[in-house]
Amino acid sequence: MNKIISVLVAAVAIAFLGGCSTLPPSMSGYYPFSANEYTTYGAQTVQQVHFGTVLDVRPVNVRPSSFHSYAASGIGAAIGGMIGNQMGGTWRAREVTTTLGTLVGAVVGTAVSNQAYRQPGVAVTVRLDAGRYSPSQVVAITQAADVPVYTGERVEVVGNGYSGSPARVYPVAR
Repeated sequence: MNKIISVLVAAVAIAFLGGCSTLPPSMSGYYPFSANEYTTYGAQTVQQVHFGTVLDVRPVNVRPSSFHSYAASGIGAAIGGMIGNQMGGTWRAREVTTTLGTLVGAVVGTAVSNQAYRQPGVAVTVRLDAGRYSPSQVVAITQAADVPVYTGERVEVVGNGYSGSPARVYPVAR
């Protein structure tokens, strides 16, 4: 009976892993918050472009989405429960070790996911040029650290950036 439960838990864990379609940025080099990455919704759309000067660039960490944390927590709990179920002699001891294994596995799974899916980023503060209809303003955009920008550099800010819409910072081509 225990072997059947272990096989079922392993099958569920594999199904969860199959649902995680992307490898962590640390393994794949793919950064979802890159200025060079667009979703299908962002492609072939008109976006505003503002020019400005970089005032500050700070390194930040971009945390993973809650989906990855939930999936890793579930997988960790399943694996921890399987390991815990193999310990203990009596049925009562086995219940206790299975419960503890599930809790510890969930915590470890979440911690591993948070570390694996964290990506290096930059918070770029830009003073936008005054336009014909708009005064100069200062904005901050956070993105992956794969497009180098430097303090004092002329940049273009692409995208609306309001109402949660993405915006990107690129150095101005010379």
